[in-house]
Amino acid sequence: MYCFQQRLCEVIAPHLPREKSVCVRKKMLAALWLLGTEETYRSVADRFGFNKGRLHHTVLDICHALVDLRGEYIQWPQHSELAGMAEKWMEKAGTI
Repeated sequence: MYCFQQRLCEVIAPHLPREKSVCVRKKMLAALWLLGTEETYRSVADRFGFNKGRLHHTVLDICHALVDLRGEYIQWPQHSELAGMAEKWMEKAGTI
């Protein structure tokens, strides 16, 4: 079964430094875990079997890869769409 996690690894892998000691999936999951939680570097490093320095470099590598890919996956709205989008967000927030 093909999953989002596998696809993300396939997309990110070419943008990461070549390294045999840690698989792309583990790097990606560790970086996303750190970025998506309030855990410390130490606890995330322990969770994924890294030391803090290795985790730091892994997070930087993943973030650089995501920045490299931003043009393919992030689309900013056209100027004509901004007012409608702002109104929808304000409705959801209950401010209008």
